[in-house]
Amino acid sequence: NLGTNSVVAQLLAGKVPVLAASDLYLNEHREYGLSTYSLHSDGSGVCYSSRLRPILNMRPKYRHWLSPSLWQLNGDLHLTDWLEEKGFDFDCLTDEDLHIEGVDLLNRYQCVLTGSHPEYSSEKMLAAYEAYQLQGGRWIYLGADGFYWVSEYHPDNPNIIEVRKGEAGTRAWTANPGEYNNAFDGKYGGMWRARGRIPTKVCGLTFTAYGFDVSSYYKRSDDSFKPECSWIFEG
Repeated sequence: NLGTNSVVAQLLAGKVPVLAASDLYLNEHREYGLSTYSLHSDGSGVCYSSRLRPILNMRPKYRHWLSPSLWQLNGDLHLTDWLEEKGFDFDCLTDEDLHIEGVDLLNRYQCVLTGSHPEYSSEKMLAAYEAYQLQGGRWIYLGADGFYWVSEYHPDNPNIIEVRKGEAGTRAWTANPGEYNNAFDGKYGGMWRARGRIPTKVCGLTFTAYGFDVSSYYKRSDDSFKPECSWIFEG
């Protein structure tokens, strides 16, 4: 409900937010459940959510009010379309799959490609990514703002996730003092950086700032065609 509730919605978008009928519908019908970007009626942040609730704006062709470009799920669909167009065989794995099965899941593949916005990762997911690379696995990171927030799955029901927005970082709300630790595992929440696992240790890049403008595609630089870089594109 950021588009309708947040006092900084216009600042985030850099323009007056353009809300679709589906955005207004979700704002009116809170019975569909809240996301971890939402607030409770007392103003506190929502730290629990579930993929089982109806997520009506997670669908093909949805255009987010923050950006004129397709992003998140629709950005990922461009990646799968490219893989199909190029004739690559591929499997789609979920965060939940990786959290449960770990690096053994990734070791089945010569190359792993993460989605367009892998912002939320559990400790087990990060461990799997790092182990896969250390064992020689090839990983293509085409996203942004990746591996930013500590995210934890319920130990008995992985359909439920916990995310506590701590004292730092770009966030929709801030947890109250004394509420930074997760209930699911008791560990410190917030940014992975605060737990000593900065994104650069995972993918070589980190998030410093953001804006919501037109997203574009990647182009290979001239240096990428040098012989010493050929292994990157061998697949």
